[in-house]
Amino acid sequence: MIGADLRAITVTTLADALDEGAETFLVSLSRPSYVRLGKSTGVGTLTDNNALPPLSISDRAVTEGNTYSVSFVVLTVTLAATSGQEVAVDYATAEG
Repeated sequence: MIGADLRAITVTTLADALDEGAETFLVSLSRPSYVRLGKSTGVGTLTDNNALPPLSISDRAVTEGNTYSVSFVVLTVTLAATSGQEVAVDYATAEG
């Protein structure tokens, strides 16, 4: 690096199709020769560019039972693609 005051370090990244939060990595400089290290660690941040996977719920119809019988309606919730994050959703019931 004689005569140079700036050099770039290239870090190769691998794209994926997984929705995930930002990812960070560190690049650390060490064992300097004929220089004194100032700030010796740089932080790289990869911002995710994948869309959130769709979450949907099915419709279902059942026939009402007889007096004092119990019926159950099962609605299926489907996540269309794997997510790299913990998925959660609230739900509520209402007449309608």
